[in-house]
Amino acid sequence: ATVFSPTTIQDGMSTMAESSGHRSSATVTTMMGRRQLRRLAFVRVEAWPSVGQPSQKTFRTKRTLAKKQRQNRPLPHWVRLRTDNKIKWNAKRRHWRRTKLGL
Repeated sequence: ATVFSPTTIQDGMSTMAESSGHRSSATVTTMMGRRQLRRLAFVRVEAWPSVGQPSQKTFRTKRTLAKKQRQNRPLPHWVRLRTDNKIKWNAKRRHWRRTKLGL
């Protein structure tokens, strides 16, 4: 895991400034953009765990999640046959990233 610190970025900027003929690292800062530098300063390679569910779930929460997982499936094929293809898909299908349960 590579972690960039602000000091290594400043060193890199000063070497960039020297190699490109610029006089100071301030011009490189304006060239790169302050947002890009801020992103570089605190970038980690591995992802942080998302703050959503605690690792110790209550039984009530676990039961609710299990029910929602069972409901979140495609339509069975025999339903399409039974309804003469009027019901074609599960209208209440949920994507884990787009729609949250709000537990």
